[in-house]
Amino acid sequence: MTDIANKTNTQSLETLKDAREGDDGKVADTWRHRSRSGNVFELSDKNGKEHVTLQHRSGSLIQMQPDGSVRLVSSAGKMGIEINGEGYLTVTGLYNVVVNGDAGFRISGNADWQVDGDMKVTVNGTYSIAAKNMTTTIAEKYELTADNMSYQSADNAIFTAGSKMYVGSTGSAKLYSGDTLTIVGDTKIDMNP
Repeated sequence: MTDIANKTNTQSLETLKDAREGDDGKVADTWRHRSRSGNVFELSDKNGKEHVTLQHRSGSLIQMQPDGSVRLVSSAGKMGIEINGEGYLTVTGLYNVVVNGDAGFRISGNADWQVDGDMKVTVNGTYSIAAKNMTTTIAEKYELTADNMSYQSADNAIFTAGSKMYVGSTGSAKLYSGDTLTIVGDTKIDMNP
């Protein structure tokens, strides 16, 4: 599986620099308007530095860069996007989301995730899932590996195999029932084959 999270996207927000760097701002190449409070609207036609920049006096800005990339900066530390209707995000190519802190997703309705390729989830801490009901369907193979494993059901527990089932231990093993223990074999039962 390709480790997408560790790939470097050269067009990501982390690598987009201010297009005004190296632009001398000559009048012949640049039109700039600054309001009384310090807000700036700038259009540059300088070769290789063409850009459109709208900057708030606090430093927050929207900038369309020479290659068509868009740089959006919130200098105050907060950013909100509100869509009063349907919305979507379409990305053609590699897309990374990097959060240097905590993150949360809250969905008031249903959610559907579809991955047409492989999917990998890595958690360096504790991974917890809480659900009212849970159904897992695996088309081919299911493997679960852990140093220690525990299964607990407050009511009934059923393990069913359509063909063969094997439960084994390289060390000691114990089968316990607080009431009646029943072992049934339709053909035979081998206690020590």
